[in-house]
Amino acid sequence: MNIPEPKLVGFFPKLPCPKPDWIKNDTVKEICSVSDCISEGPDNWIDEWKHNDIGFYNSEEIMLQVLKKSQERYNFFAYKLYPLIFIDRAN
Repeated sequence: MNIPEPKLVGFFPKLPCPKPDWIKNDTVKEICSVSDCISEGPDNWIDEWKHNDIGFYNSEEIMLQVLKKSQERYNFFAYKLYPLIFIDRAN
């Protein structure tokens, strides 16, 4: 099977979160999760309606517009997804 190249789906800023105590691994220093369950995105980012259908910004410029003057607090990430569909053939 040929695996296709991943596709850029957008950009998103995250606040770095120091390693939580429940992670028992000394090599982990911080976490920047995709969801808001560990590391957070900007306050009220969704209310600005500048994100795409899957919750990312289509460009770095749009992401920076949402952050305004709080840019230095965030780490910026670009997200890619593989265009694959998994089918459970066991059923």
